Amino acid sequence: MREVFISHSARGDTFAEDVLEAVRTGLKAKGYVPLVDSDIEAGHKWYGTLTEWMSKCGAAVMLLNESAFKSNWVQREVHILMARHQVRPFPVLPVLMGDACSDDFKKYNMGELSTLQCLGIPSDTKPHAGDLARQVVDQFADISAVVEAEDSGDPMKRLLDRIASYMPTDPRHAELVERAERELSREVPQSLSGETSPPFTTLHGAHLSLAGKFLGADPERVYKAVCEIAPVLEGNLRDLCLELSVLWVDDNAARGLLPEPGTAPRELTILLNAGRKDTVRQYMHRAICGDLNAYSLVRDGYMPTGEEAAAEMKVDLVASMWRDCLNLEPPSGPSDRPVYEESTFYVVINELCPPGRVLTDTVRLLHSDHPWLILVLTTGSALLEGEAMRKFNNAAVLTPQLTSDQEDRAHTQNARLQTIHQRIKAAVLSS
Repeated sequence: MREVFISHSARGDTFAEDVLEAVRTGLKAKGYVPLVDSDIEAGHKWYGTLTEWMSKCGAAVMLLNESAFKSNWVQREVHILMARHQVRPFPVLPVLMGDACSDDFKKYNMGELSTLQCLGIPSDTKPHAGDLARQVVDQFADISAVVEAEDSGDPMKRLLDRIASYMPTDPRHAELVERAERELSREVPQSLSGETSPPFTTLHGAHLSLAGKFLGADPERVYKAVCEIAPVLEGNLRDLCLELSVLWVDDNAARGLLPEPGTAPRELTILLNAGRKDTVRQYMHRAICGDLNAYSLVRDGYMPTGEEAAAEMKVDLVASMWRDCLNLEPPSGPSDRPVYEESTFYVVINELCPPGRVLTDTVRLLHSDHPWLILVLTTGSALLEGEAMRKFNNAAVLTPQLTSDQEDRAHTQNARLQTIHQRIKAAVLSS
């Protein structure tokens, strides 16, 4: 896949415009296909096109001048691209221009980019657009093999495709899709030029646009948008609401629980201060974008007693993981490698209380034999202290931690979503 998405806010900045054009020209000369907003054909809705490009591109270049850092839309692009990068690494290249510096990442809510190698021109050097563009294009001699690799299984793309697949397919319902899109559009700039966006040319484009907007929309807007299309979704309504039920989760915080891209987990224990049983499912689903290469076993409120309680629990969890999740017989001894290469395995113990001796011993025994398993423990709504983390060899804690108010609001919002189909059915019966 040779498409390279170029994120920018270059309009009105001569230096940034020159860099953009030089990068685009240089990538084309190397056989790449630059994806730039100005290339969107008239009559196509820019939001749907950009969302589709970000979900399928093989690499991305972020041209970051002062205007880009202050752009809400560029921030959205960063979050979408880094969500893909976190779940399954692909090349993302930040390029600092003008007075921009790496300190601006956190200042402008782009902290995810601070883990990446950046390009730029030293402050004591006279900037030249051609020189900076050549630095960018030269990077693609090293990553071209990665960009070439077809990755149809990208989890972020699959998430967008899944949400889009639940939309009404009858062309007669295109107006309902447009109305839902307008509800969500109140969260998004009208267009890159400030003008009203043209209508969709295809229903597929409308579906992709809606899918992308659902990812970052306010819950009230999500609810109103779903209500617009709900009467014609039939069997897809329940599935769509389930998919959208995880969108309250802070995707940056959720992805921060996972290993660094390209790093295999090693005795990783995730501590989630959740006070509701459905919270951990939603957090993990959001973190991995519903990746079907991730296998998970969830145990609610299960804790044996007795002298051999930890050993008993470990044996039971391993047997359940292999038999229930993998349809395989459990191993007779330790296994230092995952069952399936390039897959991730989670064991969720949903106790909703601080980990006690039996649980910490169980984690130690599980990781002793199967260090590639990721253990996820719900610790209740109380904020975690350093002592809780020191019980485990490699612990990750949610940052910022959850609050009871967040969980309660999410529960109320999701209950409202889940009952839309009941209200539609009641309305039909009473008519």
